[in-house]
Amino acid sequence: MKTIIFILSLYIFLQTSIYGIYEIKQNKKKLVGAVIIIISTICLFAPTILLQFR
Repeated sequence: MKTIIFILSLYIFLQTSIYGIYEIKQNKKKLVGAVIIIISTICLFAPTILLQFR
């Protein structure tokens, strides 16, 4: 179960990070892209950490 959640989190992290990089490079919205990457990083580690406490 932990492995599946980690793999899904990793997939979501990669998809949102790619979108954040797209925002930075193509649309020239550096703040928006940086915030998206930060939030996706938090969402990568949060489920794994929360499973440890459960």
